Amino acid sequence: MNNYTIDMLERDIARIVLEGAAVRRDKGARYGTKKDTLANIRDAGGWRIAYGSAFECLCRLRNYVRVPDDRINDKDFDNASEDLINFVLYIKVLRMQERENA
Repeated sequence: MNNYTIDMLERDIARIVLEGAAVRRDKGARYGTKKDTLANIRDAGGWRIAYGSAFECLCRLRNYVRVPDDRINDKDFDNASEDLINFVLYIKVLRMQERENA
């Protein structure tokens, strides 16, 4: 694809974020609490812990850099990508809340 406008990019990003909402809801229900979907991350150390988890996801993705495309496990790659996106969002939200409550 040679022509990829900002509108196309924003459309694709919105789709990715929306698709990740199901993962966030599921993980929030399993690991958080009804009143605080990020309770597990907040209790473990907040955005700094989320950073460590994001880094772990990045390491999982880094393992694919040297793998030929036909040997990439798409399910694992997508899972690591989705986890990374979500942890980056958690970092942003938790840091924003920290600044607002300071």
